[in-house]
Amino acid sequence: MSHFAMILYTFCSVADGMTIVLSWFLYARFHHKAFKYLALLMTGALLSMIVEAVKSYDTITLADFETVKRLAYLILEPAGEILQFLLLPMVAFAAVGRTFPKKLNIISKIWATVMVATFPLEAMTGSPAINMARELAGHFVFHISAYVVIFIYFRTVKNDLLMKALKNYLFLGMMIIPSAIIFQTGVAAGIFRINHPELPFAYIVYCLLFNGVTLTNAFRYLFVPQKDMETGIPDSFIQSNHITTREKEILELVLDGLNNRQIGEKLFISAKTVKNHIYSVYQKIGIQNRMQLVNKINDSHSP
Repeated sequence: MSHFAMILYTFCSVADGMTIVLSWFLYARFHHKAFKYLALLMTGALLSMIVEAVKSYDTITLADFETVKRLAYLILEPAGEILQFLLLPMVAFAAVGRTFPKKLNIISKIWATVMVATFPLEAMTGSPAINMARELAGHFVFHISAYVVIFIYFRTVKNDLLMKALKNYLFLGMMIIPSAIIFQTGVAAGIFRINHPELPFAYIVYCLLFNGVTLTNAFRYLFVPQKDMETGIPDSFIQSNHITTREKEILELVLDGLNNRQIGEKLFISAKTVKNHIYSVYQKIGIQNRMQLVNKINDSHSP
């Protein structure tokens, strides 16, 4: 079983590495933040996978390599965990073309810090309950929140290839997360009996499927012309004109052809507030009407 476990961990690590390389390549090509965040997220996943491999090897072979274990438990594991906690919601928001709200970003960072702070406590007490609590309050919460963001906003994505990719991730989340919870609960309760309960089979299966979906979509992007990725409002346009998150949301609906009243209904604000935001954008860009606004945004797609 130890050989089988090492094969699984090696395969997962190779898949993580391939995803990281492809993500950085796609970021260099398209300059889309989602690819950069995905590369960093998978770097965290790779570090966690290395730690799981060390734990498995230690448990099964009872080998004595204290220096490696300390490096894995005290440095690699917290680093991998915090990268995953922080980057999961960032990937989700970037993928659907939304800015990560500042308040949610602050809450996310505080929550991630609290989760990582449990590592010293676990090391001092040796309690497996702390690890279980971190898994539930950390990975579960952040994964669910990321899938919820995708579910809420994926219908607004205008790129067909990205829309298909997001649907694949939603299907993966709906299938794997409930199954993993049931499986792990069943193992803990003694309902499901496996020969080596110390091996995180649910985590390995999720890793393999997540990497499978990611690599499949990444390879598709390799053959997409750059102009086909230019949808919505470019980040360069937002940054150079100091457009706020709310103004960006309004501009996206303006591009969809909605009037002030319809935009207000979608964003739960008044038509007057919408009008004020649009006027503020006019002032920043130096234009006078919506036609000029649309032309400015379209021109910003050109190199």
